Amino acid sequence: MTTADRLPFVVALFAALAPGVARGESPFALGAIATPPVHPWELALGLRTASFHDAGYQPFADTQEFQQLAVTAMRSFSTGGRFRPAVGLVLENGGSDDDARGARAHLSLARFAVAIDGRYELVPAAYLFVRASPGLLHGQASLDDPSAPVPLATRLDALSLDGSGGLAVRLVSLGTRATVWALGEGGYGWASRRPLELEPQLGAADR
Repeated sequence: MTTADRLPFVVALFAALAPGVARGESPFALGAIATPPVHPWELALGLRTASFHDAGYQPFADTQEFQQLAVTAMRSFSTGGRFRPAVGLVLENGGSDDDARGARAHLSLARFAVAIDGRYELVPAAYLFVRASPGLLHGQASLDDPSAPVPLATRLDALSLDGSGGLAVRLVSLGTRATVWALGEGGYGWASRRPLELEPQLGAADR
């Protein structure tokens, strides 16, 4: 198997957090409908579903789908207009198991990346965004064959780059300290090719 192209889709809920309430952020504006303040710090938790278009993935799943838990921490910056950039860190982790000709195959992948956003506010409660996230992909693969004396396994590390876009909608404001948003994201991911050459996991005395 080789690591190759991926089509990711992420659905997440995230909370925008305010370290403190600045002057002028009172939600009780006289003579106007109050708009919740924009909180610069964000923490997101979501499910990422990727589609692997590589024949080498077949021993590890009976479909092309691969799911990961995605955790993202972001910091956005005000520009005084509708455009708002943001940067942050992304951690994704997941695994897949399947039976391959009588043996149990397992694949786990973890990705650590930097996220760079460009956001455009449609209305105060919704914005569009595009994201680029270069990162490092780490994986482990194993094959447990009952007829083999020891399991077969290997590891891989590869560079990766994701490009995506989506829509975020505010669900509820928790006072002046936090707001909860729903986010839908779809895009395309690439990882440098690395062959998965499974090797016997022998003890030190047998090598």
